[in-house]
Amino acid sequence: MNYINVINAQLQQYKSKLDKYKKTLNTEQINPDLIKQNLVLGNEPTAIANYEILGNDSNLFFRESYPNDPTTFWIEGENLSSLTGSFFKVTWDNLKNSSYRGNRISKMTAVFSDLMHDNGNKENHNAMLLISKNPYRGMSYIYSSSITAEYTLYDETGNIINLPDDASSWITIGSLNAGNARQEGASLLSAGKVYGFKDSSVTVHDGNTLYSDKANDFHTIIGGDWKDTTTIDQSQYSWGTDNWDTGLDSDHAYYGAGVFNIEGGKFKIKFFTNRSEQRNVKTWVTISTSIVKSNSGITPPEIHYNYTNVAL
Repeated sequence: MNYINVINAQLQQYKSKLDKYKKTLNTEQINPDLIKQNLVLGNEPTAIANYEILGNDSNLFFRESYPNDPTTFWIEGENLSSLTGSFFKVTWDNLKNSSYRGNRISKMTAVFSDLMHDNGNKENHNAMLLISKNPYRGMSYIYSSSITAEYTLYDETGNIINLPDDASSWITIGSLNAGNARQEGASLLSAGKVYGFKDSSVTVHDGNTLYSDKANDFHTIIGGDWKDTTTIDQSQYSWGTDNWDTGLDSDHAYYGAGVFNIEGGKFKIKFFTNRSEQRNVKTWVTISTSIVKSNSGITPPEIHYNYTNVAL
């Protein structure tokens, strides 16, 4: 048997399947299985987090830790106010597990702006922002409709990493829930390109924004109005009843996700939650570099090499 011919035939069949799948995608969709990711933002439990209060907004309330949680910065907009403009900066030093093209990212900064108080808040709570001192853990915005963050990455010599326009740096925006009177989304406000995935509930809007138009959340009527508060025991998806929102390694995580292809020396993201009623007032978000799996079912061929040792 000519194994070279067999391997070539398998590779050709694989390529043919990929080409056929690609033809089913629209211009705002991408096959995540083919994304070449060179950016890694890993878990940083030993990060050293420092902060700086920006501006002089008298309504800004700050504590270095949330009650019973020393790992989190705590910010509020007092007197039911929004914190507009840039109001807070975090610098994470001593990063060990993050890299770009194999070179360590030693530091990351984020400037936070426009923590908007949710006008539908009937309980008269202040808008709140909780920022993890481990950047991998992200942040939560509470009694708030949106928060914007601008991130900068630094190499080991302290220089800003300027991400090139070569589709090598990606941020996954996952777990975008919609339903039960809530709709989560995110917008890329800096250079780059935004994509959705085939058969995902999340689609691209206005060229730079991701969210689901219809209910996709577990215990909701899938495909129904996201404002509907009807709760059901078991949601029905095209693949069955398994919940997709169990982590980015889930086979169905694509259903509530999209990606930002980022470039330049900074990347800026607005996270938002629309509410038709005041339900589930907390939204947790992260900037993940893990890429979800597609629903294509296409797997690359396994190539096995046989060789014989010959004594000389």
